[in-house]
Amino acid sequence: MSPCQCIGIKLIYQKVILSEPGEKNLTKYEKNDQVEVFAEEKGPEYFFRKWTVRILRLLSESSPRRYNDIRRSLEGVSPFSLSEELKRLEKEGILQRTVTSSSPPGVFYTLTSKGWELIAIIREMQDWIDRWS
Repeated sequence: MSPCQCIGIKLIYQKVILSEPGEKNLTKYEKNDQVEVFAEEKGPEYFFRKWTVRILRLLSESSPRRYNDIRRSLEGVSPFSLSEELKRLEKEGILQRTVTSSSPPGVFYTLTSKGWELIAIIREMQDWIDRWS
């Protein structure tokens, strides 16, 4: 078992994969007597991938944003990685993608209310890091 990591915070939970043949994998996070079980893709690392927090913070600072504006603002992100992450966040209901009927069509991304709730969590975590580091 290895400790999970989340935005540079080493969690004191241990990650355990629970799986039965033919069933969906589950991830269990254990801490003392408390146990939380998530579907494998819904654990903390699902929301805190390499580009996720950077994209969310960028959109929280200025929104709506065009795809190319996001790409230029995130140094080192590949177009493929950015597209995949934006699609995933849109599918999760964290971002809203809007296509305008202008010529050429514009694609804009904004945070949804679910996205703003996640921003609040990220800010609380950053406050904790600032307070204790």
